[in-house]
Amino acid sequence: MASPTLEYDEIQKTGKTVHISFRKICADSSAKREYQTTEKKGMSIVAFFSQTDKEQIRNDIMNKIYDLHYGFVPVKNLHSTLLTIYPSKNTVQEKPNDYFNYLVKDQLMNFFNDQKNNTTLTLKLNEIRPGTWYGLDNRQIPYASNGTLVAIGKPDESGNEEFVTLANELVCHLKNNLGQIFSDDFDRKFPTIWSTLGYFDHYDFDITKKFADTFNKLKNRYSINPLKIAIDEVMLIEYSFKDLRKVKILSTFKI
Repeated sequence: MASPTLEYDEIQKTGKTVHISFRKICADSSAKREYQTTEKKGMSIVAFFSQTDKEQIRNDIMNKIYDLHYGFVPVKNLHSTLLTIYPSKNTVQEKPNDYFNYLVKDQLMNFFNDQKNNTTLTLKLNEIRPGTWYGLDNRQIPYASNGTLVAIGKPDESGNEEFVTLANELVCHLKNNLGQIFSDDFDRKFPTIWSTLGYFDHYDFDITKKFADTFNKLKNRYSINPLKIAIDEVMLIEYSFKDLRKVKILSTFKI
């Protein structure tokens, strides 16, 4: 008997929407279990969630995931990434250094000073689901999740659209002003709003009926009533782990 299947639509970088399906959670095979505990330095511009928003996510979502008993490990420093500076194959950066940081901070300051909006954006997260496992040529591994839990927002929702536009304008600014560092291919990783909520610290497993029922209830709930996250600033950070358990805040910018 086949495992229950979770069904979703995913917006690709090209703007095309593709249908994705999950029957297995593969935190082991995808190496996500190892990846989450391996030091991996980088620099990003992120919007951190408030304590109130984190409590809401813990009460409304994570407690349901804990009840599945697959060793779920939450991200405690919840955030949404505006833009990853490095590591990136399209950033000419072999090793972080103070001068690189100065150049980036200076251009970010110029960019955000020109915005002069000082507004609050409300991000809307419409979907809570397993993370996609990408293989060769960035194609999805059929029916398999990489073992993460992600919250995703549609890019055309109010608040989300402004956040994505801000990121895309920042990409252009960095390429125009620091072209020796940021190549023509430098870009955001995804065209949507997303936040990684955690991962399953468990060997690979088939999706069960209880697992599928839990995620389908989350799907039905948040497609109608999105999770709303208010942000009015972003931070340039250096991190040692992808879940941002250890960060150094380099600058804070009003949006």
